[in-house]
Amino acid sequence: MEQETDRTTVRAAAAVSLEPSAAFAVFVDELAGALAWIGMTLEPELDGRVLENENEIGRVVAWEPGGSSCSSGARLSGNRAR
Repeated sequence: MEQETDRTTVRAAAAVSLEPSAAFAVFVDELAGALAWIGMTLEPELDGRVLENENEIGRVVAWEPGGSSCSSGARLSGNRAR
């Protein structure tokens, strides 16, 4: 029997007047600040951890700054403290 996994995907896009690498840096800084505000920590790098109360709840699975578009992604486990 397969175990069901609770997954949520969030996607966002924005047109900005910055070079892609600068836009990516601003995005990551704002994301890390927003997560810190709710008690979470982002290690901003490929394979970086997403922590909540010092417990790993996810990993950064994509990290592609620069180029004509930028992307990052994280895979979160279902092990969030509630």
